[in-house]
Amino acid sequence: MKNNRFCLLILLFLFIPFIVKAEECSLDNISIEQVEIINKSDGLVQKSNPIIDKNRLLFDIKLEKIGSIIEYKLIIKNNTDNDYKLETNYSNEYFDYMISTKDYSNIIKRNETNEVLLRVSYVKNVPLDLLNDNDIYDSHIQLLVTEPNDKITNPSTGRISIFILLLFVLLLFIIVLLFKRGHNYSLLVFLITLFAFTSISVYAMCNFSIDIDIKVEIPSTGDKYIYTINKYDESIGPSSYVWLDRNISDQIIKYNSGLETNKNIYLKHKLVDNKVVDSYVEFTVTEDMENNNPGMKRGIYSLRGSVGNLLVDNYVNPYYNDNLDVLRLAFGNDLSYCTDEGTYYVCNISGLNVYVDSNGCVGANDGSWYCDFYYDGNSACFE
Repeated sequence: MKNNRFCLLILLFLFIPFIVKAEECSLDNISIEQVEIINKSDGLVQKSNPIIDKNRLLFDIKLEKIGSIIEYKLIIKNNTDNDYKLETNYSNEYFDYMISTKDYSNIIKRNETNEVLLRVSYVKNVPLDLLNDNDIYDSHIQLLVTEPNDKITNPSTGRISIFILLLFVLLLFIIVLLFKRGHNYSLLVFLITLFAFTSISVYAMCNFSIDIDIKVEIPSTGDKYIYTINKYDESIGPSSYVWLDRNISDQIIKYNSGLETNKNIYLKHKLVDNKVVDSYVEFTVTEDMENNNPGMKRGIYSLRGSVGNLLVDNYVNPYYNDNLDVLRLAFGNDLSYCTDEGTYYVCNISGLNVYVDSNGCVGANDGSWYCDFYYDGNSACFE
């Protein structure tokens, strides 16, 4: 009896699954050796050479129209004794990405240098709100490098298979011996054998990934507007303003629409090459305002600011009359809610005060919140 128990302990120890050691997973096992452009559309510009950073690729390109393509050849080295398969988990409605090997199998062969084709196609206009301030669209692709699904055993050596066979024969001999002697341990030994045989033949697979970051510059095809409710901040001074003919400070929050600001009064800016070329104060005439003030018309209205000229007496900015037309639309043609102060108009009802100045200033407030464009070219909001 003691001998039988001793045998079982030995078997349990021998067949614990950790007797099989998986091949070490190292990022160096799959390496990117080289990247080059092999084809591109006319007008497509490679702004800088691709950068290889271990298993990460960085591309910087500029596209001009729908249908533009660029094709890269990647040289990938498989430093292992196993074949691997390339897959991607990325999809995008604006770009098509195609990955293929030279023989179209998508298999990265063991201990070989493999050619992989990456094709990027621009298929749909990217909305302006998905571009950053420099008209850049950042795209990320991840290529998964995994073992083929039909591969579940380690082909690198036959030693494990021989070892399993010898142990199985030994176990079979022990089972027969115990069975002849009438011991009840035979079933347990058989189960241990089955478990061990299964466990030892499966090994941990190494999976890798190749990360590809593509920075795509897409020139704006029309006017680009952004919206702000930036407040003056004494700690950062002038950077808290939006200025004409300057880039907007990164410290200022930008919105894609006036609705996103959650305000009835806010600022709108037109950008060209990321510089502010026009600024507006926008205000809302609500349904209640229309109902309570005959002649007014509900809607969203824009007053355009302009840089003044203090060297000219009685200067009138080129948008002053246009701004007066806006007031007539909002407050009624007779401007009965407005006062002519000579060089500027002020329109006032309950919950809304608006003014336009001949020197270029415009502004609106609701009694607790107001936004202004000042004649020196800056704009901000205040509480």
